[in-house]
Amino acid sequence: MENAIQTDPLKGVFVFATGINQTSAVDFMIMIINWCRDNPNRKVKIVLNSQGGNILDALYMYDQINMLRAAGHHVTIVVHGRSASCAGWLLQAGDVRVMGAHAWLLIHEVSSEMKGTLSQMRAELRRCEQLQAQTSAILCSRTGNVEHGLTLEKINTNIAGGVDWWLTAEQALAEGLIDEIEPIAPFATQSAPASVASAA
Repeated sequence: MENAIQTDPLKGVFVFATGINQTSAVDFMIMIINWCRDNPNRKVKIVLNSQGGNILDALYMYDQINMLRAAGHHVTIVVHGRSASCAGWLLQAGDVRVMGAHAWLLIHEVSSEMKGTLSQMRAELRRCEQLQAQTSAILCSRTGNVEHGLTLEKINTNIAGGVDWWLTAEQALAEGLIDEIEPIAPFATQSAPASVASAA
């Protein structure tokens, strides 16, 4: 966990590069909340690289980030690598949503390790349908300002049958899931060796 959750307190940059569960979610948010308490109204940048995880723990993080925004902190969330499953809609908690040029975002159906009696499984199915509707709504909550942006119907079509719908940064931008793509920094021009330069 120490390698997966890091911070640069001078710049207000926090890295979350792990799965989302109760421990990782609470540890990460306590770290940010403590920093924000000591640095009122400072900008916060969260760098996200996560395969997703537990939906309720991701909802906890989403609501906590919303509280930080309400307290006056401007939050930017940047995806490097991937923002998969519930990490995909956690991205929507940021004031500014950014993906690296080579990052990916995954949308798919809610899953459950369902077992028990028939009645219990039916109850679990209803619960999964509730969570699917809730999380799909979060994904679509900020896409209305984009022409042909993401809709509930589009989500249902692309994930029907349990399909994993992977989106590139360009596709996520077109769907209104992010605000910008992080540009690739130009490589520094290397000078030719002195011997070669003089020979020319």
